[in-house]
Amino acid sequence: MKPAVLIVLFLLSSVVAFPQTKSTARLPAQWTRTETLDRFTGATSTVFTLQGTFVVAPSRSGSKAPVIMAQCRTNKKGKGELLNTLIEIGATLDSHAGIQDDVVAGVRAYSGVSAEYRLDGGPVKRFPPLAHSEDFSVLYLESAKSSFGLIELFLPELLYEHHKEPVKQAVIRVPEWQGGFVVMQFDMPDPTELAETCGIYHKR
Repeated sequence: MKPAVLIVLFLLSSVVAFPQTKSTARLPAQWTRTETLDRFTGATSTVFTLQGTFVVAPSRSGSKAPVIMAQCRTNKKGKGELLNTLIEIGATLDSHAGIQDDVVAGVRAYSGVSAEYRLDGGPVKRFPPLAHSEDFSVLYLESAKSSFGLIELFLPELLYEHHKEPVKQAVIRVPEWQGGFVVMQFDMPDPTELAETCGIYHKR
């Protein structure tokens, strides 16, 4: 058999023995949009979700990944409005209680979670005490305390740093009850659609 034929046969056998595998490269993160209907009130809203990853996973949780959920609606003036934003973590978050005296809401007790965050590898920043669900497994990106009867929402800060440039990556750290800290990373997609739908404006 000629040497050239032997080389071809060897190459063919190599292809059979070692088949090519599909690329496992991770796809870019994307906001998932869902339209919802409240069957009791008839009101419609839009929910955006974004899955992140645990850099430091909860010690007592079966959750595989944290998820940001933002709910928006169109108000009576026909403009988008952000209703709330939460992060489903699945861990039991540690919190602290306090008393606030709001000129509108009056004196009331509150329970808040101390959370820190970094945007695009920048310095560590701290949120004001954040609200949480009753079972302490969900973190709301809104202040636990009101000011003049209003609750501050913090999703815009995670979308546009200093309300200008779109954020590419957000890392958030929260305390776990009787544990250490849970660290979450979110690769932030283009925020244009979410911002326009939810009425989040930024300086250009």
